[in-house]
Amino acid sequence: MDIIETEYHMINKIIPLVICTAVGASVAGVLVNQRNNQKQQAALDEQKLAFRKEAQQSKGVRDKASSKQVRDLEDRTKALEQSKAREIQLEGELEVARNEKASKLPLLVEPTNIIQALKELNPENDRTKRQSVHYFESLVFIGPSALSAISEFLDAGLDIEYYQPADTGRGRNPFGGRRPRSSESDRERKRREDIQASGASNYFKPFPKPGDNLPPTLRLGLLE
Repeated sequence: MDIIETEYHMINKIIPLVICTAVGASVAGVLVNQRNNQKQQAALDEQKLAFRKEAQQSKGVRDKASSKQVRDLEDRTKALEQSKAREIQLEGELEVARNEKASKLPLLVEPTNIIQALKELNPENDRTKRQSVHYFESLVFIGPSALSAISEFLDAGLDIEYYQPADTGRGRNPFGGRRPRSSESDRERKRREDIQASGASNYFKPFPKPGDNLPPTLRLGLLE
C-alpha cells in the first residue's frame, strides 16, 4: 500500500514537469518562428525599399534624359527659326539692293519723247540694250500714232551711230557724243520709202528683240 502511494506521488510530480517542458518547448518554437518571420519581413521590407529607391533613381535618370532631349529639340527648333528669319531678312535686303540698282526707266507716252530718249542712249552703258528694247517696244505698243514722229526723224536725214565713242577728240556734239549723220544710204532711203508707201498697218508688227549687239544706228533700229 505504501508503495502504491509513493508511485502515485511521483507520477503527480512528473506530470507537471512534462507539461511544463512541453509548454516551454512550444513557447520556444513559437518565439523562434516569430523571430524568423520578423527577419523575413524585415528582409522583404528592405528589398521593397531598395526597389523603390532604384525605381526613383531610374525615374530621375529618365526624367533628366527626357528633359535634355526636350531642351535639345527646343534649341534646334529655335536655331532653325532664327536661320529662316535671317534667310528671309537677307532675301529682303537683296531684293532692296536689286531694286535700288535697277535702272528706273521713265514712263514715256509721246513718240517724240521716246525717240529723243533713244538719241540720248549711251552705248558704253551696260543697261543700254535693255533700255533700247524698252523704248523700241514702246513705239510698237503706241502703234500707228507713232508713225508721224518716226517719219519726221527719218525725213530729217539725221542718224545716231551707237558705235562711236562719247569723246571723238573734236569736242562733244549735240547728239550726246555720237556723230550725227546728215545723209542716208540708198538702202536706208529705199526701205524708208517702202515703209511709207506700204502704210502703217504693214509697218507696225511685233518688234523682235535685238541680240547681243545694239543696232549700229538709231535709223536702222527704227527701220527694223
